[in-house]
Amino acid sequence: MIQKTGLYTEISSSIGSFKKYLDGSFELQLDAKYVNQTCGLCGSLMGIDMFDWNHNPLTETEFGNRQKADGPNENCPDIETANWTDCSLESETICEVALKNSTLKDCHEMIAVEPYIEACRQDLCQCREAELTLCACSSVSQYSHQCILHRGQPENWRNSDFCDRPCPANMLYRECGPSCRKSCSDPERDLVCDEHCVEGCYCPQGYIYDDVGNRQECILLEECPCSYNGKIYQPGESYFTSCRTCTCFSGKWNCSATPCSATCSIEGGSHITTFDQLRYNMHGDCLYVISKAKKIFTILGELRRCGLRNTEACLKGVAIFLNNGSTKIEVKAPNHVYLNGMKVRMPMNSGIKLRFLKMQSL
Repeated sequence: MIQKTGLYTEISSSIGSFKKYLDGSFELQLDAKYVNQTCGLCGSLMGIDMFDWNHNPLTETEFGNRQKADGPNENCPDIETANWTDCSLESETICEVALKNSTLKDCHEMIAVEPYIEACRQDLCQCREAELTLCACSSVSQYSHQCILHRGQPENWRNSDFCDRPCPANMLYRECGPSCRKSCSDPERDLVCDEHCVEGCYCPQGYIYDDVGNRQECILLEECPCSYNGKIYQPGESYFTSCRTCTCFSGKWNCSATPCSATCSIEGGSHITTFDQLRYNMHGDCLYVISKAKKIFTILGELRRCGLRNTEACLKGVAIFLNNGSTKIEVKAPNHVYLNGMKVRMPMNSGIKLRFLKMQSL
């Protein structure tokens, strides 16, 4: 399954899930059955918190160089180990202030922050001075992502001066919001969601996202439109059919039934369509009740096998009983009509409309 949730695109399959974030980062979550079966930059899934190659310790750069996937037309050179001793004190200060911010206090209790401060400092060492703040955003974002994966709930550490994330229309950014967000098409979606939180743009409190109409913004629930047969209806607008009237109310249809006629059909002796347009097949070999209303009418149909196979059936005859059974109308092959046993000519008014295409169909 492929879906967009918050600020990332998720691909789920039998092996696990892959999440690609807008900031260029990604997360790969594998099933436990792949323990000690993987290799690559993501490691071997063995629970070892060190870089090794055949049980020999490696530096980070050495480990990364061994994961190169050289192609037939490309042979990448090894990356040299960087010298981090020349990093400015300003880089370390920016990283420490950002990652030890009180908005991430819930994360500090779950994940050690010092390795992320060091990674942030190394990132800033390679950044141009004018882009130091921008480079720090990536490190803080990764720390926040890991915190969420561990069921932490970071607060909104972004602001207009640091790593701002603008949202469209009247939506607001949240670092940790529900992954299942309610909308006009599913206003109670957030009540059945038990996944961890995600970052993204959300509607303000008391508003809901309009995913039905053309506005694509946050509105009040009572302003939600409805959809029917590809047409959008605003609250208070209605559509009508022969059997019901439906009015749009807070994104849902409020329908009331109205008296109407309906049609049932039997085609080919086995293909049945009910009054409610439910279609099914029944290969009968007996006398069946086609329709019945107590003390008003009863209609019986005789279905018999008529071919070489058991699934071939024909409608051999129909009997209609009216007036508590005192009136009997029979239709027999080839479309002869009998009233109380006497053959009659058509047209004849019985109060019930039947149409015979052939004797095998009703």
